[in-house]
Amino acid sequence: VKPVTSRAGGMSWALLRNPRGVKCSVFITHCWAEGVYEFIDKVLYSWPSKANHAYCCMLSNPQCLDVGGLINSPRASPFARALYAAPYMLVVPNQSGSIYSRSWCAYEAFLAYSESKVIRTASAPAKHLAAHVAFMALTIVAASGISLVAQHAHFGNYVSTRGDVVAILVSFVPLFIASSIRPSRISLAVLFAGALGCAFAFGWFVATAEREWDVIREKDDPLNRPTLVHGVYQALVFCAATVVAEADRVR
Repeated sequence: VKPVTSRAGGMSWALLRNPRGVKCSVFITHCWAEGVYEFIDKVLYSWPSKANHAYCCMLSNPQCLDVGGLINSPRASPFARALYAAPYMLVVPNQSGSIYSRSWCAYEAFLAYSESKVIRTASAPAKHLAAHVAFMALTIVAASGISLVAQHAHFGNYVSTRGDVVAILVSFVPLFIASSIRPSRISLAVLFAGALGCAFAFGWFVATAEREWDVIREKDDPLNRPTLVHGVYQALVFCAATVVAEADRVR
């Protein structure tokens, strides 16, 4: 930043790019301890959807000049003025230490809270998110196929409402438990148990619906036909919820 702005006259990088200025949508606070790639990844990943422009001291202040005189009065400093104008404040943590160990960051957070700004903590994109989600989805698909084949092979024409209750419980309970504990290997194991439960539920409801369909078709009772797939829909919802829960765990 310094070499580029120095050759252009010593202004800030933001003023160099926007001579007429832009309205601040996001105030970014950080403590200069992170790498630039870490900073960019977290800011872009956590950027508020309705925001357009941001104030960041390393880009918005003239780095080639002594800005000590601009911060003698903290509430009248460029930091404070930008924060007053921005509806959002984005706090960018780092791997080196607490961001609030820097007094200016603590003061900016205090000022944002005092002005009732929306304060968000930036986070980096989840690593291998797509792989985790895909593996969970493939597990459910494979287990559902095995469950469906097993239901047809071993249950024949057996139909039981008690089985419906069990199918719903083995799908719902793991989701509830996983949502109640911190993301960890335990929650991952619970979600995989839930995936197997969802697969069992899908196989059970599909097989049951097919058997009941044959019975109703023989009795020629079209009024009950739309209810046959409700259990299948429930199982599919639980399957989708398990995949979403895995994505949430990774993030």
